[in-house]
Amino acid sequence: IGTNAGTGYTVTVRDSGGGGNPGLWNSVASAIIGSADASYNNTADLTVVSVGYGLQATCTAGCTTATDIDSRWRQGADTVGGLEITATTMVNYTTTLSANHTVQVVHKAKASTFTPSGSYADTLTYIATGNF
Repeated sequence: IGTNAGTGYTVTVRDSGGGGNPGLWNSVASAIIGSADASYNNTADLTVVSVGYGLQATCTAGCTTATDIDSRWRQGADTVGGLEITATTMVNYTTTLSANHTVQVVHKAKASTFTPSGSYADTLTYIATGNF
């Protein structure tokens, strides 16, 4: 991420989901693997819940994970941050100009033996905006 904005940038993410909820959508079965879990919580440990889907984000160059990445997505191991069907701030770097910041995003999902079979899909929209 690079910007000439003197007060950095903001990155938002939005999930298209399905059926009015965020998650991995199977249109044929009209079924969803909820984000982050079946109750659409902000975070979920995929080793504990029966189904779930979400992401983890870390700064790998320029920005700082502990302060610039929203705590929802500052997760590790098998814990994920849930997505929303409205744009939600993922990164908020407010310090100065940036030339080559890199944010690594990892997507994880878990289905159960009771999840209807078929293809599940999602469309995520990431928008980076300079803070002018």
